[in-house]
Amino acid sequence: MRNTAHKLSLVSTFIVVLFAGSASALSRIECLESIGKNATREQLDACVKNASPTPAPSVPSKANNIVANPEEATCLDLGFKRKTEAYGNCVLELQGRKESASTTSDPDDATCRKYGFKPKSNEYAQCRLQIDQAKQDAQRQQAQFMQQQRQYQAQLDEQQRQRSVAAGMALFQLGNGISSGAYNANNSYGTRPTPPSPPNPSSTYFLPGGRTMNCTTTGTVTNCF
Repeated sequence: MRNTAHKLSLVSTFIVVLFAGSASALSRIECLESIGKNATREQLDACVKNASPTPAPSVPSKANNIVANPEEATCLDLGFKRKTEAYGNCVLELQGRKESASTTSDPDDATCRKYGFKPKSNEYAQCRLQIDQAKQDAQRQQAQFMQQQRQYQAQLDEQQRQRSVAAGMALFQLGNGISSGAYNANNSYGTRPTPPSPPNPSSTYFLPGGRTMNCTTTGTVTNCF
């Protein structure tokens, strides 16, 4: 009888120890769930001992913080939520402003936009082609003008050379007592060439829709309006 009581006592003690261990294990799991998976061992031990648990620092999800471009980050900062229409409109608006700001330094782009032509459209492409044509025409006219100026100066130089030769011959004859009248300061040695006219600085070009565009050249720079 005594042996039976002793065995029952041992079994009871084992059950108590087992239950305590299970309760402790269960408390540790509960603490892990309440604190978070990033909890340290000291925090779990403190929680199991019924101490005040210290929440583990939250680590933001990388998937939620991945931003494709600065415009999306700005819209998120403004409070717009992903996958909403307002968020999409915000991103498109900022991207449009960015594109517009990047093209303000291009006067040709600004000119075509002023006429209402949108980038990547056929009308816009034709407008840019017309501006390029205006610049090429201005460069060609300027090159022709420079060539005519060189020819004009060469003719002046040749006439001056002939006058110098005739004057020298006259001095030689005068020194030898010869007076043939071959040299006369009023003699003309060929018709004086006409100086070339500079190219017209302004020109007009036709755009789609029957519109006209004026282009002005100053020096080597051509601007269209």
